[in-house]
Amino acid sequence: MSDRVIAGATIALFPLAWVAAGWAGSLSGTSSTPPTGQTVAEGGLAEHKFGRNPACSTTEENVAVVGSAAVWLAAEDTVRIKAGGSGADTAAGAGAQSVWVACLDDTFTAWSEELATAGASASASTTGSCFRLQRAWVGDVGSYTSPFNAGAITIETTSGTAIGQIALGEGQTQKTAYTVPAAFTAYFQAFSLSVNSTNGVDFRFYQRQDADDVSTPFTSKRLILYMAGVQTQSSTIIESPRPFPAGTDLWWTCDTTVGTSSDVAVQYDLWLVPD
Repeated sequence: MSDRVIAGATIALFPLAWVAAGWAGSLSGTSSTPPTGQTVAEGGLAEHKFGRNPACSTTEENVAVVGSAAVWLAAEDTVRIKAGGSGADTAAGAGAQSVWVACLDDTFTAWSEELATAGASASASTTGSCFRLQRAWVGDVGSYTSPFNAGAITIETTSGTAIGQIALGEGQTQKTAYTVPAAFTAYFQAFSLSVNSTNGVDFRFYQRQDADDVSTPFTSKRLILYMAGVQTQSSTIIESPRPFPAGTDLWWTCDTTVGTSSDVAVQYDLWLVPD
C-alpha cells in the first residue's frame, strides 16, 4: 500500500489488492489500524456501517444523526469543520483536538486526513477533495477522564454544504450513507433495525449506481428492500449476498406510520472484495 502526498500532507489510499497474510498498512495516515468500522481479512474488507435518526417522523428521512435527505455532492470539494462548535474542541482544549475525515474523491479513490479543531471557528480545509464523506471521527482529545468531543462537530464542504455531523460526546458520525470505493465490489451481508418506541416504522434501503454520472439523464435510485411496520428490533442475515459495483451510493431511510416521532437506528454489513 502506498500513500499520496499532497501539498505536504500525507493522505492514505486504500490498497488495490489485499495481502493474504493480513493487514499491510494504514488507511488513516499515521494510524496503525483501519478506520472505525473496517476490518481486514483474507480476500477482502469487512465494512460495518451504522446510523441513527433520533426523531424519525411521518416524512421519509435519511437515517443519520442529521436526518432529512442524504447529501450527494455533484462535484468534489475540500472539506473542513464548520464554525459554531464548542470552544473546548480546539487543538489545545479539553475536548476534541483533531478530527479524521474519510472520503472518496470523484474517481471513488478513498483517502483520509486529520484536521486540527479550532473551537468555535472553522478549521482549515483538507488538502484532498471529497466527493463522498464515508465517515468522520474524533482523533485526539485533551482529557483522559472525558475522552470525547465537547460539542457537536459538523463537517462541511469549504463552499458551505454540511455533509455529516458528530453528535456531542459520541466521537463518530452516525450515517448509513456509503459509497462503494474504486476497484471493489461490495456484497450486502446483514442488517439490524432498532426502534425505540412501539410506533411502527417503515425502513427502506436504496442504491444509486453510477454516482459520478452528474449530467442528465441521471441514474435513478432503486429500492433494495422495504421493511414495513418495524417495532422494537429486527435483524437479518442475507443468505445470498447482493453485489454492488464501485461508484454505487447506498443509504437507508425511515418514516413512522403514526404522528409521533421515533428514535431509530440501522446497522448493516458489507464485504468489499477487490475487483
